[in-house]
Amino acid sequence: MPDAETLAPLTGSGVRLGTPGYMAPEQLHGADTDTRSDIFAFGIVLYEMLAGVHPYRHCDTALGQAHDFPDKIAQPETRRWYAWMLLDRDGPGDREKARTLLGEAIELYRTIGMPKHVEIAEKMLHS
Repeated sequence: MPDAETLAPLTGSGVRLGTPGYMAPEQLHGADTDTRSDIFAFGIVLYEMLAGVHPYRHCDTALGQAHDFPDKIAQPETRRWYAWMLLDRDGPGDREKARTLLGEAIELYRTIGMPKHVEIAEKMLHS
């Protein structure tokens, strides 16, 4: 059996020990921890037991969607605003081009689930 001198210490000063998905934010950032950190981890375990899923799994999904959302909304919004400018200008061929753009915008709005924007674009299309 090895003696204490030959065993490497399990923990050391300034070392973060724990499973990242269960660690309190202050623990992840290397700040001092106390019993609240344990309560945080317990809350995550309790949530998992009741819901059957880690609580931040939903959060990660939502953050990913929020990150992608500006790119998704820019496409139909650009089409709708360009159509609005064409309708306002009312030059030769502008109405037809605006109808095409509004049709594309409506389809994109439906794809990303923005019914109010679909309604606005449809009103523009039929004006």
